[in-house]
Amino acid sequence: MRQEEAAAKQKAEAETEGLEAKPLVEAMYDMPKEDRLGPGGLDPVEVFGELPEVLQRCFKEGDVELLKQVAQEMPEEEFEMHFQRCIDSGLWRPG
Repeated sequence: MRQEEAAAKQKAEAETEGLEAKPLVEAMYDMPKEDRLGPGGLDPVEVFGELPEVLQRCFKEGDVELLKQVAQEMPEEEFEMHFQRCIDSGLWRPG
């Protein structure tokens, strides 16, 4: 079984050799719009561009603690509106 696992790992590495890993926030700009639409039908590129700078930073850096801090400091209605749009665009997946 170990040989099979090693062979599978080598194959996967060979297939991805030369490809650069990118954060999702960066990779979404390279995707066609119809491929990147979220579960609520919103375009994550458009939603991300409309977020306040501090929320953009949360998603770029994957900083959940900063996101929690912003949720505490931003007016509740404003944060909920932005966060729901993030869910509908696929920038955030609940659960």
